[in-house]
Order: sequence, then C-alpha cells, then structure tokens
Amino acid sequence: MGPERVWLQDHNEPGLRMTRSFGDTVAHSVGCTAVPEIVEYTIKKNDRFLVIASDGIWEWLSNQDVGRILYPYYLKDDAEGAAERIIREAHDAWLGQLDGIIDDITCYIVFLKQEEDAQKEEKKDEEKEEEKEEEEKWNVQIRNL
Repeated sequence: MGPERVWLQDHNEPGLRMTRSFGDTVAHSVGCTAVPEIVEYTIKKNDRFLVIASDGIWEWLSNQDVGRILYPYYLKDDAEGAAERIIREAHDAWLGQLDGIIDDITCYIVFLKQEEDAQKEEKKDEEKEEEKEEEEKWNVQIRNL
C-alpha cells in the first residue's frame, strides 16, 4: 500500500506524498500547500556537518545511519564522497524493498568548519608548504653536486 499520497480525482497523478509538496502547483490545486515548513537552527560549537536530504534518503536511513556513513568522509574532508555514499546506500535500500521502484534521492552535505578547525587546517597547509620548500632546496643542492 505504501505511504499516503495525494492524487487528482480520476487521474493517476501526481501521487505526491504530503511531505514533498514544496513548489508543486499540481498538488496545490487539490489542497496541498506549496509553502515549505521552515525550521531555524542555531549552529553550535560542536556541530560539524549539515545534511540536507530528500525523503528518498530518510525513508530508508536513520540519522544514526547517515552519521555512521558520513563520519569517515568527514575525517577526510570529503563531503562529495559522503553524499555519494549516502545516496548509494539509500538507492540500494530502495531496490531491495520495492521491486525496483525508486523515489527521488537527493543529498547535500556541508562540513561546518569551526574557527579552530580552520586555523588547524591553515597551519597544516603552511607546514606542508614549508616541507615542500625544504624538499626543493635539497633537490637543488643534490642536482648541484
């Protein structure tokens, strides 16, 4: 049976879940609101990432699942890789459950760099640059021998 959906009378469309009616003018014509629910959240010092995803993700993956999948990518600063992996996991879950029917799957990941993290990263970059310069000096000296 699946989740409840909005249908046009005597038509097999749009079949829209109530939670996805943002901007959908066809569903609006049958009573769904196209006005989004907006939630404000103040980013806190310990927040490290933001996940913006469609119901195609949340239908199959919990917050904990997403966090577990995302964490190794966070350590490598690879937000794109994290999003791709989360999408792949949701896609595979859809395939395994609904005879190949797959809903929209959208996922954006933003890693939140706190000021201290940014300073640490900047220091690492400076150290790498110094190492590179030192290595180049050694290479020049070796070539001149």
